[in-house]
Amino acid sequence: MKKSLRAPQTLSPAAKRWWALIVNSYEISTNGDDPAGLLLLETAMRAFDEMEKAQAIVKRTGPMLRDRFGQAKLNPMVLVARDARMGMLRAIKQLNLDIAPGAPLGSGRD
Repeated sequence: MKKSLRAPQTLSPAAKRWWALIVNSYEISTNGDDPAGLLLLETAMRAFDEMEKAQAIVKRTGPMLRDRFGQAKLNPMVLVARDARMGMLRAIKQLNLDIAPGAPLGSGRD
């Protein structure tokens, strides 16, 4: 009998939905048979949450900030969002999922 693990409670609701969609669409083993796969999926979803938080800050404060001298500087959250996106994509790539660029994942995006 296959016991299904739920997404980690510390993930956002959106990341939990992605977790469930990926697990169900790609039959990632959640019964303990594939701890590396679960770790990669959790890593991807944590990076997704970090990316979303950073993008929300950039949306609120803008991509450019002024330093104490009035000079325009890149908002550091732009780099955080970029790095988190790259981490998420790397973890998904390591899962070896067959996802076509631009194609909706599984039954569609939430």
